[in-house]
Amino acid sequence: YMIIEIDEAKLNQIPQNYRWIPLDQMMDLEKSGYFNIYARSLLAYAVIG
Repeated sequence: YMIIEIDEAKLNQIPQNYRWIPLDQMMDLEKSGYFNIYARSLLAYAVIG
């Protein structure tokens, strides 16, 4: 897992095999129990970080 921040202008350069979701959507998924412990740790770091 990796969390990165990029400019919107570069969104079209993301490879097709990557998944891109906004931080607020990630937080909703975490609350629903869809993230494992590794993804939750990265999300916590991104929010608090």
